[in-house]
Amino acid sequence: MNRAGLRVCAAAAGAAAAAAAVLVAGLVLGGSVTEKVIPGLGDPGALTRWGLPAARTAMDLLSALTVGALLAAAAFLPAERGRGPRPAGDARSAGDGRTARDAARLSEDAVGYMRAASWLAAGWAAAAAATLVLTVADVLGQPVQQVVTGSELSSYVGSLPQGTALMIVVLLAVVVALLARTTATPAAAFGLLAMAAVALLPAPLTGHSASAANHAVATTGVALHVAAVAPWVGGLAIVGAHALLRRDRLPVMAERFSRMALWCFITVGASGMVNVIARLPDPVELVETNYGRLALGKIVLFCALGWFGWWHRNRTLPALADRRPWSFTRFASAEAAVMAAAMGLAVALARTAPPRPPRPTPRSRRCSATRCRRRSPRRGWRRCGSSTCSSPSWSSCSAASTSPPSSGCAGAGTHGRPDAARPGSPACWPSSPSPRPASPSTRRSCSASTWRSTWS
Repeated sequence: MNRAGLRVCAAAAGAAAAAAAVLVAGLVLGGSVTEKVIPGLGDPGALTRWGLPAARTAMDLLSALTVGALLAAAAFLPAERGRGPRPAGDARSAGDGRTARDAARLSEDAVGYMRAASWLAAGWAAAAAATLVLTVADVLGQPVQQVVTGSELSSYVGSLPQGTALMIVVLLAVVVALLARTTATPAAAFGLLAMAAVALLPAPLTGHSASAANHAVATTGVALHVAAVAPWVGGLAIVGAHALLRRDRLPVMAERFSRMALWCFITVGASGMVNVIARLPDPVELVETNYGRLALGKIVLFCALGWFGWWHRNRTLPALADRRPWSFTRFASAEAAVMAAAMGLAVALARTAPPRPPRPTPRSRRCSATRCRRRSPRRGWRRCGSSTCSSPSWSSCSAASTSPPSSGCAGAGTHGRPDAARPGSPACWPSSPSPRPASPSTRRSCSASTWRSTWS
């Protein structure tokens, strides 16, 4: 391995170390790796508690790198034109220097990135498979050895959406890994890029956001978040590796990536804000809860990435145009480490339980002519168990008065307050030979559209 390859390995090791350090810190601060004793459920063990976040982080990073390598081959690097065979009946002479048609093909560097995408997709499939096994162990509360040797794994994949989604990710990643080794045209590279983009979506669409309170908003936000993060992180990593390897056409790649990164930054910021608001409606929870503090740390890293992007646009891209690539290389390596740390923190955040929403207050009920009431010595008139007065000890709803509708509010002692009027003329009265209607003095005009009560 030459010196350029060693520089790439050193940058990758630094990014992986940053992701691992932030992941461990987030898991400890969030309390998601502490052993919890739940009656009726077993403990999956320390291997599952630590291995599942690690496998998920590896799956996210490898998926982003796969998308980035495919992007570099299909979009960042210009395609080359090769001379195609002359069709039969072409009247042009063979020596005029022109061809009947020019076939577009990938450049040599682009073909190399396709081969790299093949290996990265294979690692993506392996990490997704490990995530599937560890997820089953975590859900069932069983050790990994018992899950692998038993029949729980197949049952989980076939019955639960999360298992089916992870299996789809494994299959699509394997297909990308196999086809990327023989791809040599831009059209085929774009097709594999689309397949890899589809493989990003099943996991977030069936994750914990699907069961959140605002599940539609949360799921859509997470899907957009993942779809924008992968090309942003993977594209920067591949462009940085291209700079470290001192390959040609670095200014073209950096310029094309910069235009895409701006839209990714906007999408990630907007979708992330939607996710935070959906889970933390109260801003105070950002500093009072573990989930909020981790989300606040992710916001800080996101702002740092925005500063990196601004610096690239104003300083390093002009330096690349002046044939001074080292400033871009240094900043790209540092930015890749910050991105890896943000992805590790995102996994820790996903493993941390968000604060429970406050219990909703009892919904106020409209005054209804068909509601039955019973009299309580302490609380006055209260609603019966059925709206049809099914209890034999209480009479059916009958007309309380023949007063006009504008003043037809029977004040029947609501919650012990005779002056609390109820709209509508009918009311429920206790069974007696002669039900006593409400006296005119207790009537007040009211509106059924504005009057509310808090019957328990």
